[in-house]
Amino acid sequence: MERELRLASMWRLAAVLVLCACVKTERDYQLEHARSLTPKALGQPASSSSTAPRLAPQPPRVFTVRAWVDLDYQAQVLHWNERITSQLARASQVAKAALNVELKLVAIESWNHRSERAPLEAHLAALEKEDGATDVDLALGFVSSLEIFTESQEQLGLARLEGRHAVLRAMDNAPEHQAITRVFTRLDETERDALYRERKLHKEITLVLHEWGHVLGAPHDTAGDSLLNPAYAVQRTRFAPMTAALLARSLELRDAKVDRKTWAKELHTFIRAAPEGSWSLQDLEGTLADLERVMRGEDAQAAAATSQKDRALFNGVLRLVERGKHQEALDAVLPLVAREPAVPGAHSLACQLSGLISLGAPETMSRCRDAVALTPGDGPALLMLAQAQAATKAFAPGRVTFIAAREQLLSSPAVSVETSAALGSVARSLGFVTWAEQSSARAPGRTAAEQVVEWAARKRRWFGLPAGVSSPSPEAEPDYVDRFIQVQNELGANQLARAEASVAALEKSFPELPGPMTLRCEVSLRRRANGKAIAACERAVAAYPDSLQAHYLLGVMHSMAGQHRKAVEHLEQVVAGDPTVDDAWQRLATSYGALGDRTRRERAIKRE
Repeated sequence: MERELRLASMWRLAAVLVLCACVKTERDYQLEHARSLTPKALGQPASSSSTAPRLAPQPPRVFTVRAWVDLDYQAQVLHWNERITSQLARASQVAKAALNVELKLVAIESWNHRSERAPLEAHLAALEKEDGATDVDLALGFVSSLEIFTESQEQLGLARLEGRHAVLRAMDNAPEHQAITRVFTRLDETERDALYRERKLHKEITLVLHEWGHVLGAPHDTAGDSLLNPAYAVQRTRFAPMTAALLARSLELRDAKVDRKTWAKELHTFIRAAPEGSWSLQDLEGTLADLERVMRGEDAQAAAATSQKDRALFNGVLRLVERGKHQEALDAVLPLVAREPAVPGAHSLACQLSGLISLGAPETMSRCRDAVALTPGDGPALLMLAQAQAATKAFAPGRVTFIAAREQLLSSPAVSVETSAALGSVARSLGFVTWAEQSSARAPGRTAAEQVVEWAARKRRWFGLPAGVSSPSPEAEPDYVDRFIQVQNELGANQLARAEASVAALEKSFPELPGPMTLRCEVSLRRRANGKAIAACERAVAAYPDSLQAHYLLGVMHSMAGQHRKAVEHLEQVVAGDPTVDDAWQRLATSYGALGDRTRRERAIKRE
């Protein structure tokens, strides 16, 4: 049976006997993590899909670009001329491989503009005033980097739909470099710097292509490797099939020199006819609305002013959140959710606020599902949805949701302490022992996180789940624990034949774990085959000295046989590893008494 009556106030993590032939060091784990954060290769042709129209070979095209480099960018970026030239050249290689388009940099101009602390909308408006872009296809403004780390593409760059202007932030980011240094303590400086450089270069290239796609009319899509995904990740390497087809159609219309209304009508028709799921639903609504405004002849800058007003309202909601006024913030954000299209970020915030106010409420589940449907890569909304599913005991879907949330939230090295603590808590509620342990260990000093680490340590000891073995993988741990408890329930109901079959199946599924040995020990004990039971439990202890279940069963058998010294040896291990087990303390006191040790007997009675 699972013995988790209450948390111990003091604990000490015992040494783990690793059962695999090769023991991984902390450096090995950090190298694996670093590889997961290293960008994938760019420059691949558009991927194929049975639902997307087959992309015909594209004629060669040239898309001319003039770069404007503001004063703050020049101050931040060393050798900025060479950096921008390289950035455009590398992006052009990807565009050429995908759509046979050359992004040709025709000029780099110094821009007498200051960008520090101003929003991207203001920079874009200033660039439109600076350069009418009548003689180039795209005027591209380069402005200062953010003071914070972000994975949101829309905080890194901005383009006007069917326009000739876009602005990009510098990718030099001290917080990300500091996060890499803080997290990867076992890598040397050269390795850490290489990881930072590769991520920065990948961001620079993918950001150009992301905003170029918006200029040509593409909404965000949801493909995991897509350059038009709304969140940056190292997996972004190519244009999704429908996005590539849309870009090709937009380029055809550009070649034909159609007017703006015709262009908007053609793209509107194309986007609406695409198979369901081709685009991010939230961005789809906004893109269609923008195209409809162009079709009606409305000014794009006027539409941008409306967007700025909505953003100001949204920022007001965020200020309420910062002050802890969650209900007021939720009441204020719901009208922004109801807009057509909804204000970006409103659905995600409504989901998170609902979860903070009432995690198990049906509206929380509904709002979080809406947020994830609109933006499948929304890590915070995914995590809140997983937490809500766990709270309502929907464990199977909750585990799937959590895996997606974890992948999104850990796609950067700059994971906050708050996010780590939240990941650890939700992992615990869904039975992910390793992930709960790892995330909570990154939130030192937080009582809740320390309690999760204690929980994971006890879980390992009672279920024979030592750290470091190759089986099971972290995502398989809940299945192992569920099946372990199922056997215990069968034993409790005296269904010995069924329990024995379940143990055999568990041993086959998880052959490297010592936990099933303790279950086989208990099966033999209940069949009154004490010799076999003791042998099985001793094998479990030999394989995993911290197995509390094996020590407990051995303590019970030896005390019942009057072998009190042996009983004490094992029962002391149990109460040291988990002082909440009443029966272990009682048996220990009895054995001390039988051995004439009154002092220890009294201390055992007092649980000292």
